[in-house]
This record gives sequence, structure tokens and C-alpha cells, in this order.
Amino acid sequence: MIRHGKTALQEAISLVGGGEGAFVVGDEGSCYRAHPRITYFPIGDAPRLQGRLIWRESRENARISAFSEAAIEARRSGRRGPRSGNLVGC
Repeated sequence: MIRHGKTALQEAISLVGGGEGAFVVGDEGSCYRAHPRITYFPIGDAPRLQGRLIWRESRENARISAFSEAAIEARRSGRRGPRSGNLVGC
């Protein structure tokens, strides 16, 4: 169960950092979600993870539409988003 105020990824990282198991994340997850007690180990032969952009239909607005179009265009062109942090390989 995910506690109020946390995303599933934040919750998973908290649990793994607390010694409660393991979790698979994409490359970006290891770059954006650093944790002092977690080691990210690349799985070289794993299939590429797919993602989806989702939003509540009743809340769609011009910003969401523009972001969605930009994400689709970036995917088509093969561009990757900006990276942050000083993590190895990021």
C-alpha cells in the first residue's frame, strides 16, 4: 500500500533502502532517485522498459496537451531529457 504523499517509486526506494527487498527501475530511475543505502546494478540483457504518460481526463488542459505532444516528438526523434545529479553513468 502506498502512503499518502508518496509515489510508487518513492515508496519502493524507501522500502529497499530500509532493507525490505529489491525493485527494478529503468536507467532514469537510478539517476533521479539517488539513495545512500541503495546500489543500482545494471541488468545488461534485460528488455527495455516501456512507459506511459497518464493524466486524469477531466483535468486535461493546454499545458498537459503541449507536454504530451513534446514527449511524443522527443520519442520520435530519439532525444532524451535533461539529467541531474552527479551519479555515475547518468
